[in-house]
Amino acid sequence: MICPQSASSCPPSFPPSSDHSHRPMKLVCVLLSVVSSCLLGKTSAEPGTSLTGLTQRKLDGQSTTHYASDINSLFNFVSNALPGVSLMAENVGDSIMNNGDVVEVAVGDYHCGFGYCSSPMKDSMLETSDLHGNVQCENDLSGCVLLGFMQHRLIKIVGTGWGVLTLRALTFESGGFMDDQPWHSGGALLTDSNAEVDIILCYFLNNNAWGWGTKGGAISVEGSSIVNIYATRFEGNSHATDGADIFNYDSTVIVRPECPEPYSGTSPIQLSALQVSGLNFSPMPIDGSVFSFAGCVPCEASTESYRDGSDGYFYCINGGSIGGTMGACTCTCPANTWGTNCQHQRHEVSTISEFHSKISNYAGSDYTVGTDLMASGDTVVLAIGSYRCSEGTCAKDNVSSERRMIMSEDFTGLWECESHYDAQCVIDCESSDSGDSGRKGIVVMSTNGSTLTIKALTFFDAWHHKRFCLFLLGVRWRADALPYRGAHNVSNGGAYGVSNGGAYGVSNGGAYGITHNFSNGGAYGITHNVTNGGAYGIAHNVSNRGVYGISYDLAYWSANCVPN
Repeated sequence: MICPQSASSCPPSFPPSSDHSHRPMKLVCVLLSVVSSCLLGKTSAEPGTSLTGLTQRKLDGQSTTHYASDINSLFNFVSNALPGVSLMAENVGDSIMNNGDVVEVAVGDYHCGFGYCSSPMKDSMLETSDLHGNVQCENDLSGCVLLGFMQHRLIKIVGTGWGVLTLRALTFESGGFMDDQPWHSGGALLTDSNAEVDIILCYFLNNNAWGWGTKGGAISVEGSSIVNIYATRFEGNSHATDGADIFNYDSTVIVRPECPEPYSGTSPIQLSALQVSGLNFSPMPIDGSVFSFAGCVPCEASTESYRDGSDGYFYCINGGSIGGTMGACTCTCPANTWGTNCQHQRHEVSTISEFHSKISNYAGSDYTVGTDLMASGDTVVLAIGSYRCSEGTCAKDNVSSERRMIMSEDFTGLWECESHYDAQCVIDCESSDSGDSGRKGIVVMSTNGSTLTIKALTFFDAWHHKRFCLFLLGVRWRADALPYRGAHNVSNGGAYGVSNGGAYGVSNGGAYGITHNFSNGGAYGITHNVTNGGAYGIAHNVSNRGVYGISYDLAYWSANCVPN
């Protein structure tokens, strides 16, 4: 069986050493590589191709760019440590990049559950030996995430073959070991054996080194390595003994407070101080500015609401203009839009169908749900006029005993008339004087602990004590300039004044139904505090002391409500 393996899979400085005397052993390395590949049952790709990823050779012939879109292609391009030579490696990639090549990684998550890894249960996701070049995310927003799930280290770098291995815009998350394995330092990254590594625009998140004798929750730098760190963030990393973020053992680590190209004109944002430690160093374990940094890369807009800008993607919608840099993103809103993410809008409606479409979101049986619903917290502005179900779509209008104009659940924000004078936007319930033709106007089921404001609307002509023009249940609300001038049922506490063309009862010394402060000692029609204590004339419901037709708890009735 012929099982060819590219000589580039063998590091040019095998085994690791600080001199060149071992170069004749390159042939031995090639032979070992061939034997190893055959034993593993893998075949090598032809030059310029890849079994699981795309490779593109540059026109200048000096280097090759490889494109990795999953863990298999990333492993095959990068993880060249040989089983039997490395103490921990169990698998080796079959399309290893040449020294000086570039591996461009697609945005996404990379973990061993999706494919090959070097030693997923014992040591590392990826292990390189005397390999140099660039391994970089396709953009600079750290969206290429290496995930360890606390089952293994993410990358182990043993020597870089007299070159520099650059890691750019990668996120190292949850690297380390849950079972406290001893001597597994560097939960996310371990460098050793004279490795030279540049870490640029990366993010080390929630990595750990908790086993006995372990050090460096995120990074452990050992064996006379040289590591330069540019504009990189550290967050939530932990350790058992030394260096939650970085541990330095007899090596050089420099944290550089500067943005790399092409952002060199930008000053990074200094974040929290790093937790560092080390052995055999002088005078400090870490040189430079020992802080976490961000803010070099311009933000990009996202439509995903959880994006907070920490990774450079910021929730910015409704025509908002994205600005700022990663970690300090902004979203500038156009007219009639507001909020940190421009998430709130002003909606204008002029018909019952448009009003229903914006606010009627209850999806119960036989209910018609709006097709262009507002976001909670938005504003809906009604044009002056009357809104009747007979002229358009309502929530439920096909069952005479349970007819409803609007059914709203968990919405907050503001519903208001375009003119606050005299509340000329009329929610007309179109009730008759007898029978079951009446309907509830607006039913608000809940506001989810926040506030809904209803402003300058008139609720008109709800018939019968079971047909409320406005019914609130479990609601925190306020109503500004909200007349009830058409409840039209005196026996059940109606304002009774519209049909009679004025404030009924002027000759009795007041606007009967508004003030009429006579022998019963109350504003007859607003509060009427007689022996039964009901809000006689707004809601009546004397026996229950509630605001009958508004809500079942007088405490919800706002002092700002002004019956007309």
